[in-house]
Formats: sequence, structure tokens, C-alpha cells
Amino acid sequence: MMRRVIQCPDCGFKAVELVRPSKLLKQYCCLACEKVLSVTREDDCCVFCLYSTIGCRSFASSGGSN
Repeated sequence: MMRRVIQCPDCGFKAVELVRPSKLLKQYCCLACEKVLSVTREDDCCVFCLYSTIGCRSFASSGGSN
């Protein structure tokens, strides 16, 4: 598992979440404003690809470390 910072595009709240490469999230609920963040494009595999500074595709290049 890896830690990723996800940021809500509506309220700007940032949360640190543990991400499993084997279980990619298609939806995430902001802890501050409760907006549901969703994958909207076919080429994005999870919410971390859209709303995090480091997407899940970096798992392979980082070797699974933080």
C-alpha cells in the first residue's frame, strides 16, 4: 500500500489516503464537503489519477514504495 494525497476540486480539502494498487477506487467522498469524486474518463483508472498529484500509474515506476 502507498500513501497518496487526494484533493477535492470543489472545496480544496486535502486528505492522505492509503491506496492499494490491486483495488483502485472509482469513487471517493470528500471528508470535508462530502462531494463524490468519480472517474469520468475512460483513460483514467481511478480517482487518484484525477485528483492526486501522484496517480496510481506511478506504482510501477516507484516499485511500490512511498
